Amino acid sequence: MEKVVWAAENLNALKVELRRYLDNKPAEVVAETEPDTNRLIHRIRPRIPIPVSIPLRIGDCVQNLRSSLDYLVWELVLAANKVPTDKHQFPICSSADAFESELRRHRLDGISPEALAEIKRLQPYKASQGKVSPIVIVNDLANVNKHRRMLLTLLSVLAAETEFTSALGKQVQSFFPLGDSKTHIGIGPPMHIAKKVHMQSNVAYAVIFDEGIVKGHEVSQCLGVLIDIIGNGAIAKFEKFFQ
Repeated sequence: MEKVVWAAENLNALKVELRRYLDNKPAEVVAETEPDTNRLIHRIRPRIPIPVSIPLRIGDCVQNLRSSLDYLVWELVLAANKVPTDKHQFPICSSADAFESELRRHRLDGISPEALAEIKRLQPYKASQGKVSPIVIVNDLANVNKHRRMLLTLLSVLAAETEFTSALGKQVQSFFPLGDSKTHIGIGPPMHIAKKVHMQSNVAYAVIFDEGIVKGHEVSQCLGVLIDIIGNGAIAKFEKFFQ
């Protein structure tokens, strides 16, 4: 459970890094005229790159979550008065056959039948149809972070309100285009209709994942949910085996 606690500590540090970055006005709003329609468009242009500390903190968080599951198996073996080996680890399987294959590789040797049944119930192939297991998300992110690169992130718009004032009157548009920092946040009238247009935008930004199952999701909220589900949900199911 200490690994989950440390993941939460990393999340708290990540939130500080995010706040510092977002408070520094990392993007600007620019007005462009769309060539085909001659309409005025407000777009977001990133100004400051996402600091490397943010994906590093995210990586620390997901690695601690993933290793907490392997630590759990190790402790379950000890709780059963057996000796764990380098073959022990928490399997994450998309099918019953894959789970049986992991058992043959001695991943869960020595743990009690009751604990084994709990681990089996947590497997992704046991999830409801159409639902993605949080354990799969953690595993995928951890694999990218461990074996390939720092996790990709993107500055995006969380919410925006743009006000256009012209001879046609006042128009207020609200946008919630989370997922793409290049998305327009407001579209004004064509310039041949409204020769003079005053535009004003208020924008809230977010840092989102830019890959994998969680692509487009705000990073701190996503990690908070994963910590809660794995720590208070999955791992908490095994407390009875250590009493």
